[in-house]
Amino acid sequence: MVLLVFLLFLTITIVATYPLIKEADQRVPFDLGDPLFMGWLVSWNDSFMLHPAPHISKLFNTNIYYPYKNTLAYSDLMLVPSLMVLPVYYLTHNPLITVNALLILLLAGTGLAMFLLARYLTGNPLAGFIAGCLYAFSTYHQAQIGHIQLHTDLFLLLMLLWLHKWLDNQKPAYLLAALSMLALEALSSWYYAIYGVMIAAAFGVHFLLWRRLKLDRRNLAALIAGVFLIGLAVYPFVRPYLDLHKSMPGFERNVGETAFYAADPSDYIMTVPQNWFWGRTLGLSKPGVEDILFPGLAVLVLAAIGSAGLIKSLSREETGGVSRLFYLCLAWMALILSFGPYKIVHGRFLPLPFLLPFELMPGFKAMRVPARFGVLVLLGLCILAAFGFDRLQKVWRDRRVGGRSADATAVLVLALLFFQQTSWPIPLSPPIASGKNIPPIYKWLAGYRRADVVMELPALPSEQVKYVYFSAYHAKRLVNGYSGYTPPLWTDLQARTAAFPASGSVGYLRRLGVDGVLIHSSTIPDWQGRLKSTPFKDFTLVKHIGADYFFKIGAARPAKIRL
Repeated sequence: MVLLVFLLFLTITIVATYPLIKEADQRVPFDLGDPLFMGWLVSWNDSFMLHPAPHISKLFNTNIYYPYKNTLAYSDLMLVPSLMVLPVYYLTHNPLITVNALLILLLAGTGLAMFLLARYLTGNPLAGFIAGCLYAFSTYHQAQIGHIQLHTDLFLLLMLLWLHKWLDNQKPAYLLAALSMLALEALSSWYYAIYGVMIAAAFGVHFLLWRRLKLDRRNLAALIAGVFLIGLAVYPFVRPYLDLHKSMPGFERNVGETAFYAADPSDYIMTVPQNWFWGRTLGLSKPGVEDILFPGLAVLVLAAIGSAGLIKSLSREETGGVSRLFYLCLAWMALILSFGPYKIVHGRFLPLPFLLPFELMPGFKAMRVPARFGVLVLLGLCILAAFGFDRLQKVWRDRRVGGRSADATAVLVLALLFFQQTSWPIPLSPPIASGKNIPPIYKWLAGYRRADVVMELPALPSEQVKYVYFSAYHAKRLVNGYSGYTPPLWTDLQARTAAFPASGSVGYLRRLGVDGVLIHSSTIPDWQGRLKSTPFKDFTLVKHIGADYFFKIGAARPAKIRL
C-alpha cells in the first residue's frame, strides 16, 4: 500500500509542478538563483559519491571561492537528498535534470511521510492522504519552491512517526530509528535539523508531563547510546561548520538581520500569486518567498474540527487528545517563534521568545529567517486537520441521510475546499543551457589542461550563480562563488579585477594563484577598446569564441586571433 500511495503522490507532484518535468533540462523552479546553485551542489555531492576521496575534507573543499577551504559549509549539506538522485546524475550527468528530479521526489516523499504520520495517529488512511496533500502542496511549499533544501522536511515527519511508535511500544529500536531520521535531516538541512532537536525536546517534555512516556533504564540506555552513535556519525560533517564559525567573521546572524526576515501576523493570510482563489480572485497574495504563510482554508477548517472537544478528551485521559494537544502546542510555539526576536509596537521595543534560543541554543544563530518556523505551524495544523477529517468521516457514516446524493454533496464540498487551496502553475526560471548545449567556451575549458584555477569576469552578482553552475561541467577551481555566505576576500576581488586586464589586476590574480581568466565581454562596456589599449604583458589570449575570451596568466603559447 505504501508504494501505491507514493506513486499516487508522485503523480500528483508531476501534475502540480507541470511543465517542470517537460523542461527539466533547461529550466529550474522559480529563478536562476538558489535552484541553479542547488543543481551545482547536488552534482558536486554526487560526483564525490561516484568518485569518493579518502578524506571528507575533499568533499568540503569544493571548487568555488578559491582559495578558501570548507566552502561546502557555506550552505546546507544536502548529502542525503543528493544520494536520493544519485542514479539520475549517474545516468545523465546533468545538474538541471538531477535537481528537478530531486524536487519532485522530495515533494512526493513529503506527502508520503505526512500520510504515514497522520495515518498512524488517526488510524485512518484517507485522513492521512488528505493531510499529505494539504501539507506537501501547501502555500508554504509553493512559496519555497525554489529553495530545494526546504523540501527535506520528510525526515522531520518520519522522526515524529518513530517517536510516536516508541511512545506506544517502548521499543528502543523505534527511538534509534527516530534519532536516525534526525541525523538524516542534519545531513540535508541545518534549519530543519535544529527544528528537529526542538521538536524532539518538546515531544519528550510534553509526554513526560502527561505521563505517557516512561524513561526506564532500557530506554535511557538506548537514548544515550543513540545520541552518542549518531553524534559520532554526524560530527565529521559538523566540524567544518564549527571551524568556520571560529575562523570567519560574520559566520552567524545578528538580531537585526533575523528581525528583518521575521514573519508578521498578516503573512499568515497571504498566499502565492498563482493561487486560483485567494490570489487571483481575492488578491490576498504577494510576490516573495519567506513571508507567504497562509495554511489554507481547508487546513484551518479541518484543524478547528480536529481541535474540538480537546478539553473533554484530555479530562478522559484519551491518548488521541494528548497527541492533539502536542500538535496544537507545536503550532502555537512555532507561530510565536516565527515572529522573530522582537517587534516595534507603537514605537516601543517588544522582545519576543525567539531571543531565548537565539542566545542560548547552539547553532541557532546560523538561522537567518525566523519566518520559516511557519512550516511547523503548518505541520501541527495538518495533523489536527487529519483528526478533523477522521471525525467528520465518522460522523458522516453514522448520521448521513440522502444516500448517494448526500455522498455527492460531501465530495463536492471537499473538492471546493481543495480548489481554493490550489496554486498552479509553479513559476519557472528563464531557460539555461545544460548537457551538450552548454556554451562552447565551457566545453573547451573542460578539456584545457593548462589552467586549474580560473576567475570569470565580469564579477556581477547576478552572474555568479551561472559561473558556479557551469563549473559542474568544466570542473576548474573558481575564484567566483555563490552561497549562503560570502567570504571576506570577495569584496576586494571585485574591486581589484573590475578593470582587467589593466590597473595591476593581472599581478593581483597571479599572486592569488589564479592561472586563467574567462571574460564574457558582452556585458563589459568598450571591451575591445580596453583590450587594444592594454599591452599583452604577463598574460596571453588563448581562446576566443564569440564574446568569450580566455586568458592564460603566465607563459603560454598565444592563439592566432584577430582582435
